[in-house]
Amino acid sequence: MSDPSALAEILNETGLEGPSLITQAGSSEIKELLRERTTAATSAGVFGVPTMLVGKSLFWGLDDFTYLEAFLNNEDPLHEEDIKAWSKVRPSAWRRNVS
Repeated sequence: MSDPSALAEILNETGLEGPSLITQAGSSEIKELLRERTTAATSAGVFGVPTMLVGKSLFWGLDDFTYLEAFLNNEDPLHEEDIKAWSKVRPSAWRRNVS
């Protein structure tokens, strides 16, 4: 990923315009868009990769793709009332800063 020409070659092999995309990725407009979307993602609760946000539902990690697929197919095994009940359960411990 640190060699733009190697990345451009890989992009070309997939049928994309590698050099054009590399140039665009370095533009100030794209960098600003990345900043805006990163801010929006962290504000929505995204904290790692991969994270998928669908409506108000956050799916995190590769192991959640199965649940994401079920959710998108309206076959989610979790029901809204279950999620609400679980959100009331307090953790047995949590990290906090002390003075």
